[in-house]
Amino acid sequence: MATVIGSHVLIAVAVTALSGCAGSTNTNGGSQLSVVETQVLELESTLGKRSARMQGLQQEMRHVVDALTAPDTDTTNRLFLIERTRSISEEQGRLQADIERLNAEMAVKRAQLETLRHPLTASS
Repeated sequence: MATVIGSHVLIAVAVTALSGCAGSTNTNGGSQLSVVETQVLELESTLGKRSARMQGLQQEMRHVVDALTAPDTDTTNRLFLIERTRSISEEQGRLQADIERLNAEMAVKRAQLETLRHPLTASS
């Protein structure tokens, strides 16, 4: 819930900050629009990859926990599995932070995109 509220605040700040840019759109506006559209596509791709990796880690964690709790797992393997759960958790934490950062960046870029698109559609 805090992330959603934080994202809405970031969007509001981005829109406010970018509103001054609307008047500066000229013949360069089309190329700026293209650059920002490309940045949004790249962010979406990166977010997709990070999300897929997060899902893979969640699935791996389920398998590790199942193996860890299996009655036939020996002590050596349990130690390995415990270490693996630690490393998975650390990677999930890093990924989650990265996903949140990318979502915030995406909100700013989408607001910028809308700001750039508005004058172009108004002049058509």
